[in-house]
Amino acid sequence: MVLENARTYRLTLLGPFGLFGPDGARIEISSRKGMALIALLAMARDGIRARPWLQTMLWGSRAPEQASASLRRELSALRRLLNGAADPLLTCEHGRVTLALDRIAIDAASVGPGRQGGFLEGLDLADCEEFEQWLREQRSGPAAPPPAPPTAQPPALPRDIVDMSKHAAGLPDRPVLAVLPFANLTGNSEVDYIAEGLAADLIDQIARLRWLPVISGVASAAYPSAKLPLAQIGRALGARYLVDGRLRGDAGALTLAVGVSDADTGEAIWSHHILLPADASAATLGPLLDEMVGTLSTRIDLAEMARASRIPTPHASVVALIWRARWHHNRYTPSNARIAEDLLQQALALDPHSPEAIIQLAYFRQRQLWIKRGNSTAIAELGQLARRAITADPVDGRGYMLAGMVELWRRNTVPAVALLEEAIQLNPSLALAYTQLAATHYLNDAPALALEPIDRAFRLGLGEQYTYYALGELAIIRAMLGNHAGAIEAADHAIVRREAYWYPHLVKVHALVECGSSDAAAAALHRLRQLKPRFDASYINWIPFVSAKWPSRLRETLYVAEKIIRNDQRPTLIPPASELR
Repeated sequence: MVLENARTYRLTLLGPFGLFGPDGARIEISSRKGMALIALLAMARDGIRARPWLQTMLWGSRAPEQASASLRRELSALRRLLNGAADPLLTCEHGRVTLALDRIAIDAASVGPGRQGGFLEGLDLADCEEFEQWLREQRSGPAAPPPAPPTAQPPALPRDIVDMSKHAAGLPDRPVLAVLPFANLTGNSEVDYIAEGLAADLIDQIARLRWLPVISGVASAAYPSAKLPLAQIGRALGARYLVDGRLRGDAGALTLAVGVSDADTGEAIWSHHILLPADASAATLGPLLDEMVGTLSTRIDLAEMARASRIPTPHASVVALIWRARWHHNRYTPSNARIAEDLLQQALALDPHSPEAIIQLAYFRQRQLWIKRGNSTAIAELGQLARRAITADPVDGRGYMLAGMVELWRRNTVPAVALLEEAIQLNPSLALAYTQLAATHYLNDAPALALEPIDRAFRLGLGEQYTYYALGELAIIRAMLGNHAGAIEAADHAIVRREAYWYPHLVKVHALVECGSSDAAAAALHRLRQLKPRFDASYINWIPFVSAKWPSRLRETLYVAEKIIRNDQRPTLIPPASELR
C-alpha cells in the first residue's frame, strides 16, 4: 500500500473518476479517454502497459497509424498536466507507458471482491468495445492485485527492444548515444505530440542497433540541448553522442532538422533535414526513421573506428579491441587483415561469449570469403560463426543476415530470403541485409525484384566500407535488366571507390560489349587484368548464380573483349561458353 506523503497523488476510481495532486487540488482532465488511459495504467501491475495494447483498448476501431497518433496526442496532453521538471509521474519509452504507482494512492487497489461503489461511474465509451469489456470485468470481478513493491521486476520487454536499464552503468568503452527532447519551434503547441513522438520512436529504433546503447527517453528528457552545453549533457547522461532535433513550419508543411554531435568536442558529425509527410502517420514516418537511424549509425560507426585507431592496444578492453580490428579490416590490405583477425581473437579470448566479437569475426570471415573466393569449407565455417552469433544474441539482426548470406552462397534461395527478412524485421535499418536480399533475387534470375531492396539499402546509408560493394550489385542488376548505360555508370562509381574490386570491372566489360562498344570493352578488360593478373573464368564460375544462364552470358561477352586484345592470334584467357560445356 502506498503511504501518504508530500509527493503522493490520490486517484479515485470507485465512483466518478478523480485525480488529486499532493496539495489536494483536483487535476482537471477534460478528455474522457485521458481518464480511461490513466485508469488502465493504474490497474496494471507496476503501472505499465504496452503502447499497442493501449491503442487497441481506446482506438481499436481506427487504422493503426491513426490510433498511434491519437495515443501520442493524449499522452502529450497528460504529461503536460502530470509531469514536473523532475520526477515525472507519466513516462513513455521503449514501446511502453508507465504510471508511477509508488506515488499514487488508488482507492480501488485496496478493495477486494464485492467492492462498494461503481467503478469509473459514468465513464462509458460506447465507441471502444475493448475498453467496455475491460470495464465490465472491473465492475463485476475482483479488484486487480495491489501494485508490486518498488523492488519488483518489470515485465519482460518485447524481443526486439533493448532494456538499457540493465546496462546504463559501466559502459565507458561503448559509444553510448542519447536522444535529447526534440524542440517544437512551430509556435503551435498542438503539434507537441509529433515532436515527442518522433523522439520516442527514434529511441525505439536505435535500441534495435545492438552495438549502440541508447539512453532512455526518461533520463534524457530533462536535458534540452538549447539550455545546457553539450559536454555537460554528455557527462550527466554518460553519453558520447547526442542527437537533437528541431521541428519547424506549420501543420501542413513540417520540417524536422536532426543532428548528431560528439559530446566531448561539441563537433557536429551529421545533420539532416526531413520534410515530414502531411499525415505524419506511422506508415509514412516509419521508413523515414529507418533511413535516419541507418545513416546516423553509419556516421557513428565511422567516428568510433577513427577513435579506436588512436587507442593503444596493450591492455585494451574487448570493445576497444573490436573497434580497432574493424578499423584495420577496412584498410583492405593483407597485412591489415592479419592484424584485424588477431585483434578479434584477442577480444574473444577475453570474452568468448561476446556477441559483438563473434559478429565482427563473422563479418571479417565473410569479406575474406568474398575476396579469396572461398570454398565450401570456408562457407561452412562462416555458417558456424553465424549460428554462434544468433545464439549469443537472438535479437540481433546481423546474425540472421550472416546466416542468410551463407545460404545465398550455397544457392539455397528460400532459406536465404527467410533469414534476411528475419534480420530486417529485427533491425529495419540494416542496410547490408537489403543488399543481400537484392542479391538473392538477381542470383535467382529475378533482377526486377532486386531493385526495391537495393534502392532501400542506398537510402538507409551503407557507409564507404559497403557503398562500393552495393554499387557493384546495382551494376549487375541493371545489366541483367538490359539497362547497359546504367550498369556502366554504377560500375564506374564502384571502381572509383575501390579500383581493385573485380566485380564491377566484369560487369562493365559485359555491358560495353552488349552496347556494341567492343573496343571500350577490350580496354576495360585490359584494365581489369592489370589490377587482377590472375583473373580468369573461375571468378565467374564462383559467383553463386542459381542457374548457368548468366555465368554463360558473362563468359561470352568476356570472350568478345578478349578476342580484340589477342587479335585472334593466341589462346584466349576466357574460353567461350561452347568450349566449357
